Parts: sequence; C-alpha cells; structure tokens
Amino acid sequence: IVIPIDYEESDVVGFILTAVTPLTIYGGYYSAEIEQINDVNIAICSTTFKKEKYIKHNVNLLKEKIYETDNELAEHLYMVVVDNGSSLSENEINGEKIKLVPNANVGGAGGFTRGMLEVIDLAEKKEYLATHVLFMDDDVEINTESLNRTYSLLKFLKSEYKDRFISGAMLNLSQHNIQFENIGFIDEGLASWRSLKPQFDLCLYDHVLFNELEYTVNNMYGAWWFCAVPIKFINKENLSLPIFYRTDDIEFSLRNKAEFITLNGIGIWHMPFWDKENEALDYYLSIRNPLVIQATSGVFPKAEFIKRIERDFRGEIRKFNYTACEHLLDALDDFMKGPGFLQSLNGEQKLKSQCTKNQQLIPVSNFGFTDEQMNTAYDYVPLSEQDMQLFEETDNGHTLSDTILDDKNLPFIAQMFFQSPGKQFLKKHIILTSVPKKSIAILTIDRKKYAELIKRHDELFNYYNENKENIINSYRNQAKNMMSADFWWGYLEGMKK
Repeated sequence: IVIPIDYEESDVVGFILTAVTPLTIYGGYYSAEIEQINDVNIAICSTTFKKEKYIKHNVNLLKEKIYETDNELAEHLYMVVVDNGSSLSENEINGEKIKLVPNANVGGAGGFTRGMLEVIDLAEKKEYLATHVLFMDDDVEINTESLNRTYSLLKFLKSEYKDRFISGAMLNLSQHNIQFENIGFIDEGLASWRSLKPQFDLCLYDHVLFNELEYTVNNMYGAWWFCAVPIKFINKENLSLPIFYRTDDIEFSLRNKAEFITLNGIGIWHMPFWDKENEALDYYLSIRNPLVIQATSGVFPKAEFIKRIERDFRGEIRKFNYTACEHLLDALDDFMKGPGFLQSLNGEQKLKSQCTKNQQLIPVSNFGFTDEQMNTAYDYVPLSEQDMQLFEETDNGHTLSDTILDDKNLPFIAQMFFQSPGKQFLKKHIILTSVPKKSIAILTIDRKKYAELIKRHDELFNYYNENKENIINSYRNQAKNMMSADFWWGYLEGMKK
C-alpha cells in the first residue's frame, strides 16, 4: 500500500494504524522522490580542554555506532579533536578517520580555528575533501542519530539551500526533554543575545510541531555546540577572531550572513548555562568580545554595548557587587587597547587573572539559611517614583549617611544581571545569591570602593567618547589580518611558548 503525502501542506507528518481484524506488520517506511543526491563529506571539529570524560565518550560512541558498522556515514565522516589541554593521548582518540591535534590553550575560538586549519590542510593533501565542517562542543552528550539526520539532510538538500548552516538544538542534559536553545539572535535593543525559540518540551507533540516552524529575525546565529557549516565559508582568509572564548560562533555566523536550517532530532544535550555562572565570563568576556566583534566586523550595528556597560555597572554598584563592576570596566579598558593587545594576548592567563577578581561565594548551608529564603533571590519588588529617583541619584545610598541605612534586614538578591530596587533600597548589607550553586556572599556598602570605581568609570568613558572613532578604525583595519591563516599560525605558535 502506497499512501501519497502532500508535504507542501504539512510541517509534521505522522500516522495511526488501527487493526480492524488481527494482522501482522512486516515493515514500512517513508520514501521521497529526490531531484538530486549531493556529495557530502562531514568533518567534525571538536575542541576540548580537560573534559576527557565527555570527549572520550563521544569518540567511542562514533567508533561503535558509525565507524565499526556498515553505516554509509562511516565513509563520509572525519573527526578532528583539538586538545587545548594536552591531556589526551593518541591511542585514546585516534582512528582511521579520527585525528587528535595537540594545541595550546587558546580557548574555543583558537581551538575551532585550529580545527578549520586542519580541515583545510587535509583537503590540500587530498586526504579528505570535506563539504561541511561540523563544529561541536566537547562537554556535550550526542546521539549518533543526529549525525545520521544531518548527513541525510545534506545529501538531499535542494540546490537553493546548499549554503545554509545546519544548526542543532541544545537540550538540557539534566532534563533531556527540554530544549534550551534552537538558534540564537542578537537583541540589539538590549545589546544581548537570546534564544529565538521558547524552551520547548519535546515530549509534547504540539511543541515538536512549533519547533519545526521557521522563525526569522535579524542577527541570527548558530551556536557551535552543533553547527554544520558549508566548506565555502571556511578558508585561509575567513577564520575566527582571536577572542579566546565566548561569542566567536556569533561573530562567524553574522559576518558570513548565515542562513539556517533546523530539524527536530538534530542536536545535543548540554549542561544549562546557569550552572556555569562566572563573573569573569559574564561581566568581562561576554562584554569585551561583543565590543571587539562589533568594531571588527561591523555586525549588529544598533546594539549599544557601551550603554549596556553603563546600565550593568549601575545595577551592580547599587547592590554593592563591586567585583562585577571591576570586570565591566576591565572589559571596556581592554577593548580600548585595540587589536594589538588582542593579537598578542594570552587568553588563558587573562581569564585566570580576571577569575581572581570574582566574588567569593560560600555555601548557603554554612549560614543556616533555608532554600525557601534563598529562592526569593529573583523576586522583583518595585519602588515608588520618588524612592526610585533617590535610589538612582544616590546609587542606593552611596552618597548618604550610614544613619539612613537599614542594617538589620538583609535581602537575598540574585547574583547575575539582576536587581530588585524595592528589596535593596537603602540597605547596608545585601545577600548576593547564586541560586544554581546554592551559594551566597554578604555584601556591605563601601563608599571608598564606590568612589574609586566611579573615578575609573568616568575616566574610561571620557576616553572612549574622545577616541571612539580611532578605536573602531584600528579594529576594522586589522580585520582581514586577524581572520587569516598566516596570523593564526603565528599566534598559535606564539602561545606554545
């Protein structure tokens, strides 16, 4: 029995088979008439840094489920494992089509770029001619069915879609049915990145249906936890920027004006990002790098990251989180040093240095507070218009006398990018709270530190306003160089020393 399906009218197709009399089902399948079959060779590029458990599991999974079977994909899949931590051995990783590449710790940007250079080198030696590079994080759990679907999809793509990136979803490793992100985008109004689709529950059929709908906004990108990029976009003049870690995948997508295809069943499981809260990453790297990207590539031009620094700086100083303020000012300071600073920077040492400034948190259990108290950290309490004016003008009491401040009632306030003016208003102490880590720090108003930060803030912003055009032009002038193979080979060699 052959039942034709009018797929032009359908986003998701399924069937129900009801037995009227006893029967035996011997088999069945979906089939399609294909206009053309494309030659597809996928090169997986996975960068790892001391995540041996994850990467070895994924490599062994590929060997067991693909390379050691009669799966057609085995002849069309190559894997490059870039080991930034130099903690793996060849006998643990290498195979006929799996190559371990030791590398200096140059972050995700440097690791993925080294992977691109290896794929280019394989093609020049005619050892493997990739049609697509699949960027994949190390700390993920994959299902080889995602690779099979990606391969099949690429084989049967119509010619008008051949330049699309195939972007895989990120699902929650601790709650497998919840999709955390499936395509991201830069929200220029907020100067931040967001998930394009809601957090769908993929056990619900209507969520699966909506997940197949095409969503289109400006500034879309595919994250490199799982993203297959056509080889036409990867060459010796079109590599990543040397920004170490965070947002390199965003820059690559936007610079190359990427268009995307997503599909249910293509993706990975990843630890949710809220389990990785880190001030140095979120207040330094995640602010510095977009400034560099915007200046270098000219992408998301309406996103005002300078205003975001000001907004976040005021938010953090009003909850006495002075370490976060230092990270924000460091981000602006280092950006203004120009591309020369970036081109010679040891990203690993810089990140370690920033991490030493992080707010030190202590397990909440040490203080005898309850989970119920800690979970109030995200409760937002507004202020009246009059009190809000006082809150902003005095930066929450920094320019007022201690006698006005309440030193008895300590509010729980979430650590990352959050404030609750009504709870914080004219307090002397605040309990900075990391709910995911179940940890806190009791912060106290410090007028000396406040004065130091405000002085530095004003000096940096004044310098930026006076030199903005020259700073941006310096990055634009170095853009082609920083994306080239010649630069990257020199940089990678320099980082070994």
